[in-house]
Amino acid sequence: KGWCCNSKVQVLKGPPRVSVRTPRASLPRGVPDGILSPNLRRRFVQKVTLTGEPLKRYDAKRAKGLPDRRLRAYCNLCVHFGSLHEGKNGSKARVLANMSACAPKLFAIAADVVEHPEKALVLINRSSGLMALLEHLRAQASEHNFSVATMEELAEFNSPGNLRGERFRVLVADAASCSEGVSFFAVRRLHLADVPATPSALVQSVGRAIRMYGHRGLPEEEQTVTTTLWVAGLPRWMQSPLAAWAFRAQRRREPEDMESGARRLVKRLLAAGLRDLAELKERIETCGGGLKNSDGTKAPLTPAKSAAFLEQVGLWEEAKAVRQRAGKIQARKPRAPPVRKARTRTAKPEVKNEAKVKPEDVKIKKELPETRPGRLVATPQASQEGGGDDRPLAALLATKQPKSVGEAQGPLQDNFAWERDPLLRAMQCLYCAESAADAAEQLHLRPWSADEEALKSLACASREFVPALTQLRERAVDRQVLLAAERRKQATQPEEPVQSEGESSALDFSLSGHEDDAEPAFCLPAGWRTESFRRNGREHREFIDPHGRRFKTLGEARKVADAERTRQNMAKLLQQKVAKLDGISSGMATSCGLQERVLDEAHGPKRQKVQ
Repeated sequence: KGWCCNSKVQVLKGPPRVSVRTPRASLPRGVPDGILSPNLRRRFVQKVTLTGEPLKRYDAKRAKGLPDRRLRAYCNLCVHFGSLHEGKNGSKARVLANMSACAPKLFAIAADVVEHPEKALVLINRSSGLMALLEHLRAQASEHNFSVATMEELAEFNSPGNLRGERFRVLVADAASCSEGVSFFAVRRLHLADVPATPSALVQSVGRAIRMYGHRGLPEEEQTVTTTLWVAGLPRWMQSPLAAWAFRAQRRREPEDMESGARRLVKRLLAAGLRDLAELKERIETCGGGLKNSDGTKAPLTPAKSAAFLEQVGLWEEAKAVRQRAGKIQARKPRAPPVRKARTRTAKPEVKNEAKVKPEDVKIKKELPETRPGRLVATPQASQEGGGDDRPLAALLATKQPKSVGEAQGPLQDNFAWERDPLLRAMQCLYCAESAADAAEQLHLRPWSADEEALKSLACASREFVPALTQLRERAVDRQVLLAAERRKQATQPEEPVQSEGESSALDFSLSGHEDDAEPAFCLPAGWRTESFRRNGREHREFIDPHGRRFKTLGEARKVADAERTRQNMAKLLQQKVAKLDGISSGMATSCGLQERVLDEAHGPKRQKVQ
């Protein structure tokens, strides 16, 4: 019935059958078995910027040298997942009350689930904040009238009655245990909260929602799965080792104050002509003088040299604080208490008058006291190591005796042991490093977050994985059948314009929030220096230019330095104009010479005849 038989062909007159084996498309196209090119990453990856407390906590953990595997957990949540409880020292109430500030990535995932009514699946590791996301989604579900499922409600989530999320709109599952061997039906939106470690892990995770007969019952236009990979990144202004060093040099205070202080420090360094970490290290080494200890290592920066560098880059308040603190520490340096001399004279015995002493009152003392029974008598004993009195005289004389009580208590602190300022500590670490690259590696000043590093590794691995996967699929038994179905599908779809992979280039980091009304800080030009001295009990400072002229106030020094900079800029402009005019004149001379040569070659015979 419904068939018209002919000797050559059979034609199906009934309605076309809808393919329900697999979803019609996996969006964006190329996921999960395509090369993760920059263009595909822009459509596949959703980035969230770390700011405030998450940025502060992430940088603190990165400074301790935590591996990337553990750092990726702090890209999702600013606290350890084990502290999400309501007991003593628990942070569950604080995190859930301010989810956007404590977990911006998880907050963005929940906002996407609330915004789109399609059936969704979220894969997230338990150590990356699964319970925090689940509690936050349940709170949002009570306000927007939808339900949240876990693996305990998997059967109800996959049931035909929940085809479009009528009972459970979203299911939150552990990515570690549910990335393989589990099927989720009729899922329209897939959220990956953690970056997969390998391309095969990405294929397995995305394949949980793309199952055979998994979208049966939905129309063909709804048989799509949109996958989103969520990645947390550092702010754009912090995407350089210099900016990461500036953030590390901030005091532990409110996160907003730390960010503004780091941006202000970066702008001061840029105004002083320090564009990267290598130039900063070179300037600090110039101020340090390159002094070395007896063992060949670099001598630490003294407070005076640190203050001199801070003055050169325009950080006058910080330099003043360093000098004041150094003076206070010098005043508080412990002094050895005077050693009191032992009393050599004994008290005079009380002598009674012989006339008043009666014979019966006189008591005769024995020459030696009797030893009480049961009393232990201490006797000197030599140690087995020869540390007793029977040691040789040379060994006894070689033993160094403390000259004072202060030395007996322990050595005094060195010049830099008192320093607890993060800015000076960061300067010291950069100064002692072998190079700027070594400093960035030792201080963990990478311009990318752990999520971004994992994404870059995943993209590089996909370039080797995808060709091997293609060769493996070409050897499949049903390859021709699948290719025929794919050709028919592509014939009915409009052709997409061919795009390049869009390899991204390095972008300069940006700075924002500058003070337009504030006067720019004064940076000492090359060759200038400051000299501090005490006069009449007060500390004074003078500015000295390369010619030896002294200026008592900052205004006088700024006026002369600005005039010198203006003169140098005008000289550079004049040199550029002269060079440009010389180039034009030389070009004109060359062109005139060529014209004369051409005319000579063209009219040479005629000129000879005329002659």
